[in-house]
Amino acid sequence: MLAVDFDKDDWRQAVGAFSGVCEREGVPVAIERSRSGNGAHVWVFFSELVAASDARKLGCALLMRAMRIDPSVRFGSYDRLFPNQDSTPTGGFGNAIALPFQGDARRDGNSLFVDASFRPYADQWRFLSPVERMTSDDLMRLLRRFGKRILGDLADADASSASELLDAEASACKGGEGGEVLPWASKARAKLGPGDMPAQVRIVRSNLLFVSKEGLLAAAIDRIGRLAAFGNPDFYRAQAMRQSVYGKEGVLHFAEDAGDWIGLPRGCED
Repeated sequence: MLAVDFDKDDWRQAVGAFSGVCEREGVPVAIERSRSGNGAHVWVFFSELVAASDARKLGCALLMRAMRIDPSVRFGSYDRLFPNQDSTPTGGFGNAIALPFQGDARRDGNSLFVDASFRPYADQWRFLSPVERMTSDDLMRLLRRFGKRILGDLADADASSASELLDAEASACKGGEGGEVLPWASKARAKLGPGDMPAQVRIVRSNLLFVSKEGLLAAAIDRIGRLAAFGNPDFYRAQAMRQSVYGKEGVLHFAEDAGDWIGLPRGCED
């Protein structure tokens, strides 16, 4: 199984955006309101055992597509995937997520599967019994279509591959001489359409670079935020060594949401 946890203030909007992407991509999901009632888990069930790494790739690719259409889906969601890492230390279980149907929470209408309006289904088992499960073939077909860039357009171009990320880090240490690829050098990115942003965008240079959101659609807001996001080498190094990644963010992101503005580090000015 794959579960994605949404628990910010606008979790309802984020869940709607993510589940909408899943529907368009043909990924069946079940939405469970969390035990606290202040969030939700979106579950994807598989008909057979699949590699944790493949399940996580699916979750990352779907999150990336949801971020392009709704800013309520944030970079932190990459760290709210279960399974939480590709492999676990010997003898360990990895990070856990609470299963549905917790007794006390159920009495408050939480820890239950809900419809699109977040109302619990009257008969939980009747809802679950026909829920479609993804096959391994379906999963691999989607991953081939999504390609390698499952995290989207990050500043280090492609952090979805641990080896590429660490190679990019090594070349940065060498100074990038001789045509080496620098981690901040962008590769091909998804194109924005002419309707994604206005003819002029207001930017104020202060302690941060503040970019006005006026006239920007979600895809443009997402692209601007990704100028200040890159894969965390510590996460991928620990994962490659089968160490715990607890407390290590997969994506480091430094853009700030300032209401009607996006704040970027001034190092993004170029």
